[in-house]
Amino acid sequence: MDVFVSCAHRVRTVCARRLLACDGMAYVVERKDKRGNATYRVRWREGGARTAPWHSEKFDNREAAEIFLSAVEEADQRWPVGWVPGIGYVGDGALPANDMYLFRNFALQVIATRTGVSERYRQDCIRDLERYVFPTFGDCDVRSAADFSRETVGAWVNELCRTWVWRGSRRKLMSPKTVRGLHALLSMVLQAAVGHEPPLRDRNPCRLTRLPRTDDDGGGRRGRGRRLPGARRGRRDRGGPAAARGPDTRPPRLWHGAEVG
Repeated sequence: MDVFVSCAHRVRTVCARRLLACDGMAYVVERKDKRGNATYRVRWREGGARTAPWHSEKFDNREAAEIFLSAVEEADQRWPVGWVPGIGYVGDGALPANDMYLFRNFALQVIATRTGVSERYRQDCIRDLERYVFPTFGDCDVRSAADFSRETVGAWVNELCRTWVWRGSRRKLMSPKTVRGLHALLSMVLQAAVGHEPPLRDRNPCRLTRLPRTDDDGGGRRGRGRRLPGARRGRRDRGGPAAARGPDTRPPRLWHGAEVG
């Protein structure tokens, strides 16, 4: 009897979850690992729209997940104001005044409150920040002109250009395209500080940075310059330059009684 009640409860839970998922409303999903440890993930669609991107946040206990679920519902199926994914609230009163302006906390808040982007975009930004930006600027004050200047940003860019990364099974220097993407991520956060109310910075030093050219793949390949305008692609002329071959002494070809050069 207990087994039947448990199965019926599970069926009702799954059906209710599917209905909420179809409507885009927030709900809690319980997951257990091989050891039986449970985690709880709150999932919802942006604004509750059926075609909007998915968002999610994971918790170690159901009570915390239910509290966050209520906050999402109060925010009209959006991220609660001041909540940073994976960290929690970092708004006014949640952190000391000085910690609020640490680049790490400020950047995560900028990513969390950015509109018109997908959850995948947020996760990629946080991953790149943790891997390449926070080790250098994470503990810096976003308001400081000494911590964020043309010199400090330029030194960071040069260090990225000397960074070796894995591309599949190959290890190579970070490509200029990746360097430009990381620089754009830093610039977005600092520009948010410039546009903050009230402004936290006078200007964005990233706009003064000279970035590597994108036509250099960063792999150290040499001897393959760009093709000159008008040059033909394909097999080389075995006969060499026309001036070296001399004048054409072959007889003209005939085609239906007309000469063809």
